[in-house]
Amino acid sequence: MANETAPSSQDDYALLPKRIDNTPRPWWQVFIESSGGAALITVLIGGIIGGAITFFFNRWEKERDEQRLNREAQASRDRLSYEKLLEKKLELARSAFEIAGQSVANTENLLTLHEPGFNFCSTAGVERQIRNEYNDADTAWRRKRPSLGLLLSYYNSNGREVAEKWNKADVTLTGYMNCGSTLDGLLFAQCATKGAPQNKRKTRPCAAERIAVDDALSDLQQALSLSLASQH
Repeated sequence: MANETAPSSQDDYALLPKRIDNTPRPWWQVFIESSGGAALITVLIGGIIGGAITFFFNRWEKERDEQRLNREAQASRDRLSYEKLLEKKLELARSAFEIAGQSVANTENLLTLHEPGFNFCSTAGVERQIRNEYNDADTAWRRKRPSLGLLLSYYNSNGREVAEKWNKADVTLTGYMNCGSTLDGLLFAQCATKGAPQNKRKTRPCAAERIAVDDALSDLQQALSLSLASQH
């Protein structure tokens, strides 16, 4: 048409009436834009977040409880190990001093045979019993001393010191027992030719060896006591 003209500028387009979009909206958009939908979405999101928080909190709490139980179990095992170690230390110390004491006592008895009141040359009665008991003690000492020394040094924290003190006790006690048995053998050998020998000694036989044993056992006891004290 001659009397209809097209808009001449951008401003002219802006003045034209806008068309109404009648395209139907999707259902989810309608739902979201509604007040009920918005409220429901808020509740759902809040529930999801709350559930996630609850889940992670419960998981953290469970891990914390497991760690606590593991610590308690480890502490229980440590206490048990400590008690067993302490029991082993005491058992070894008791065994060491029992066999050492028995060896000393039987050597002392052997040395009394040539004193008044005993028939030194007798091979029967109490004299025979004393010699048999000494022989049993000597056998037990020689059999057990290597393993006892090894175990004492292994189970004690100051193992090197304990081993050193035990070696000293080993040497001195073995020397004392050898002194007693050697003297007994020499004197007993005279019985067949000269009769029972007379004791002309002013001091007890093997006295120096006995003092060395006492000193060595005292040092060993101190070393073992130090090890026990360091464990508390």
